[in-house]
Amino acid sequence: MPFAYIYLIMMADGVYKIGRTEQEYGTQLKRLKSYPADSVIVYVRKVQNDLLSLENHIIDIFRNEFGKHPRGNEYFIGDENRMIEIINGSVNQKPTSMFDKHPLKKFIKSDVIILDPSKYCPMSFFIVKYKEWCRRNDIKSSRFNENFYNDVFSYYSVYIKPETLLWRGSLYSHQNFVFGLNFKEYADDFLQFPTPQPKPETV
Repeated sequence: MPFAYIYLIMMADGVYKIGRTEQEYGTQLKRLKSYPADSVIVYVRKVQNDLLSLENHIIDIFRNEFGKHPRGNEYFIGDENRMIEIINGSVNQKPTSMFDKHPLKKFIKSDVIILDPSKYCPMSFFIVKYKEWCRRNDIKSSRFNENFYNDVFSYYSVYIKPETLLWRGSLYSHQNFVFGLNFKEYADDFLQFPTPQPKPETV
C-alpha cells in the first residue's frame, strides 16, 4: 500500500517548492526523481493525516509568511528552517484541529449560511459570496476547486450537481448548484426543490 509524504525541494535558483506524493518508499521516491538534477531534496516527511488537506494547510501558512511567488501556488522564497518548522508543526497537528481551521468550514458555520437539505443556490453565486466574506474577515481565499471544498461539503452533507433551476425568480440554465445550504438573507425566498409537474392526461 502506498505511503503518503510531504516534501520540500529547493530549485537551483533558490526557490523552494512544497509538494506531496503517495508512492511506495524505496531508496528514493519516484516523484522526486522527476525534478531537475540540480534541485536539492531539503526535507521529506511521512504523514498519516489527509494528505491533500495537509498540503493545502501548509501552503496557506507559507503564503501568509513568505508571500506569493510568480512561478506558482507551491513555490516560495524564504527561510528554510522556518519552512521545515511549519511542515513539522502541521504534520503533528491533529487532523480535526486542522479541519476546524478550514476557511470554508468557518464560512459555513458563520451567520451567513443556513444548512437545510431542501435549499440550494448557484455555485457561481456561492463562490462570489464566499470570497466577499473572506475579504471582509481578512482571510486569504484558496482556489475554489474540488480539492478545496470536497471534505467540508461532505462533512455537512452538501453536494454539487449540474441542474437547470429557478433561484430567486431567475432561471439558471445548465450550471452547477450547491445543494443543502443557502444564504440566510434569502431564507424566506422560494428555495424548495422543484416539485415535479404531473404529465398531461392523454385522451
